[in-house]
Amino acid sequence: MIAVAAVVIAMIALLAVGMRHHRPAAAKGSISADGFTLASARIDLPADDPPYPDGPHADLVNLHCTACHSTSMVLTQPPLSADQWTAEVKKMREVYRAPIPEYAVPGILAYLNATSARQRTASR
Repeated sequence: MIAVAAVVIAMIALLAVGMRHHRPAAAKGSISADGFTLASARIDLPADDPPYPDGPHADLVNLHCTACHSTSMVLTQPPLSADQWTAEVKKMREVYRAPIPEYAVPGILAYLNATSARQRTASR
């Protein structure tokens, strides 16, 4: 009886060891190792907005504003005054903690003010 129990325990142990090293076949486009499987996936992202239109300081706006705002989101704002744009940029920096360096603020404001001026002219 003891011999039969020893054989059953040995078989269970061998089966457990074999199961631990068994790895299911990975699906196409995936890789498995040590109990983890990484699979590739196709993700369709929305189309990016084009950069801000050329103009003085467009590089600053493209660099600092597109981290949070799409081009169309900013360009479809109603024309704001210089004071309103100043308040908006200040809010972005101080309230929302946008990482806009101080040196970039005058150029960004110049670009936004010029954009608003073009919008006002176009709407007349």
